[in-house]
Amino acid sequence: IGSVLVPFTANGTPAVAQYRVSTDGGRVPWALHVLEIEGGLVRHISSFLDLEAGLFPLLGLAPRLD
Repeated sequence: IGSVLVPFTANGTPAVAQYRVSTDGGRVPWALHVLEIEGGLVRHISSFLDLEAGLFPLLGLAPRLD
């Protein structure tokens, strides 16, 4: 509850960054979801948990939402 999804592009494909609610307020990186689209439909979703991997800043995404 309370997650925020931010659309972006990963390797030319649609993706969303998911931020979860932090215990100190605001939202912190949680997961990246990369969509594989075929024929206008989502064929596959690859999800990557960030869990301190620091992927968000590498992709130009905010390290935190307040």
